[in-house]
Amino acid sequence: TLTGFGKPLEPHAPSVQDILDIFKALAERYSPKHVLWRFDPIILSNKIPAEEITAKFESLARQLRGYTERCYTSFVDFYHKTERNLHSLADQGFRFYDPATEEKIALIRQLVEIGNTYAIRVYACCESDLLTVPGVTQAHCVDAALIAELFPDKFRELKKTPTREGCGCFASRDIGAYDTCIYGCCYCYANASHQKALTNYKRHDTANPAL
Repeated sequence: TLTGFGKPLEPHAPSVQDILDIFKALAERYSPKHVLWRFDPIILSNKIPAEEITAKFESLARQLRGYTERCYTSFVDFYHKTERNLHSLADQGFRFYDPATEEKIALIRQLVEIGNTYAIRVYACCESDLLTVPGVTQAHCVDAALIAELFPDKFRELKKTPTREGCGCFASRDIGAYDTCIYGCCYCYANASHQKALTNYKRHDTANPAL
């Protein structure tokens, strides 16, 4: 995931340059097909208008040219804990909103055009309305066709097992856990609180095969 939003939305995330360095190193070790970019979620507010989103996307796509072929994206879902976390930025003047479908489509059209410039295809995650935009592909966090292409000797047939409306994922095993990421992104739905994540992080035993 690389959005470039920075503080205060992503208060403890690594710098953009650090993530770019890691991204490029992985692509060079394996291939650009192996490393998928998530520009996700797109979150709009009075302080982050659509023009800023497209500017960030263009800057990152330019730097990732030749290091990936795919960008997965979606608009933020305002779950209760997400709204609670975002509300903490109200005293800094942030007012977040869920854009109308027409505004989403207009923004995604621009991302597709930018992506085409840098040979990066845009994939929509759980955003069925965006699939009407030419050049947008249904996202699969677990993509059976890509897995078969990259690991033909290990591939086995997978059934589609969507997790929610608009999801295109195939069967998988989730190796993560909620409340374990310490980056504290305000739009995150995987953490109930930054403090709880820190507590779990400190309990983590690197010698243990499970979190």
